[in-house]
Amino acid sequence: MNLFKPIWFQIESHYHANKITELSGNDFIDLIEEISKKEKLTCSPTSLTLYTKKKTDSQLITLNNEIFKGCQNNFNNLTGRYEIDEDNPIRVKLPGMACNLDEHPGKPLRRNDWSTRT
Repeated sequence: MNLFKPIWFQIESHYHANKITELSGNDFIDLIEEISKKEKLTCSPTSLTLYTKKKTDSQLITLNNEIFKGCQNNFNNLTGRYEIDEDNPIRVKLPGMACNLDEHPGKPLRRNDWSTRT
């Protein structure tokens, strides 16, 4: 599936964002699997945790299937609602990476140094 605009993401331990322009399907798991594939990650795609925020927000939220459903299961709606672009990519936390985030699906997380890193 070709995307209307790219989905930008940044792996927690990397300094540069990357983008996805095509997905194999229309489900949230397809995004996670494509990130894993694009970055050649050895961990299971289901072990990744994704975070996002609007540009004007200081707190990240856990990006999950519930949030995606709130965007009518549409990646273009998701990128539009959360202003996801090269300057505000989806943040991807790898399993076992230390991070001071209180993980509450769909709820704001504490501000930390990672939330401002680009």
